[in-house]
Amino acid sequence: MIVEVRVLGPVGLAAMDETSAEQSKMAPALGRAQRRLLARLCVSAGQVVSTERLAADLELASEGAVRTTVSRLRKSVGELIVRQPPGYYVRQGSVDTHRFAAVLAAARMAEPVEAIDLY
Repeated sequence: MIVEVRVLGPVGLAAMDETSAEQSKMAPALGRAQRRLLARLCVSAGQVVSTERLAADLELASEGAVRTTVSRLRKSVGELIVRQPPGYYVRQGSVDTHRFAAVLAAARMAEPVEAIDLY
């Protein structure tokens, strides 16, 4: 299973079957703090965001609160969130906006008939 972060629309997760592009099920619902953390990391997908910056951006009381929220979020997303000092990052290819941008770029370079097939 591949977990994809959905930020085009309501922030959430979708579990995808690795052998097809079909969505197999929606991942468990996330709490408000988890959705905010996930959205913040997705804004900087592929780049480390420091624990201190996350605490400030999410108005959390401490860096410990960030670590607790990450721990809870990882129960739903697994290895999607990576710890790399001084903070965390989300794997870049797992966010729907990146997939959308890649398909859009391919469609712009394709012949009109081929572009339709990319949809």
